[in-house]
Amino acid sequence: MNVLVTSSSFGEKNKKPLRMLKEAKHLRVVYNKTGKKYSKEELMSLLKKHDPVGIISGTEKYDVEVLDCCKNLKIISRTGGWIGFS
Repeated sequence: MNVLVTSSSFGEKNKKPLRMLKEAKHLRVVYNKTGKKYSKEELMSLLKKHDPVGIISGTEKYDVEVLDCCKNLKIISRTGGWIGFS
């Protein structure tokens, strides 16, 4: 099963999520190593190529056209910082 990590900064502040993905033997993880946000065209190309079951997403937009590239997609998880409430 493929998982696509589109956030180029994923795991920079906390390495534990990276370790957990690497230890998951049943997953093939594709990381964004470009250091930049994917364009819509780049994202669609990656989704068609890897057909992920999961995406760990950064800030890119997922519209109908993009989601139609994902035939086996089960989950999208958005990365981000902690939001505190007082």
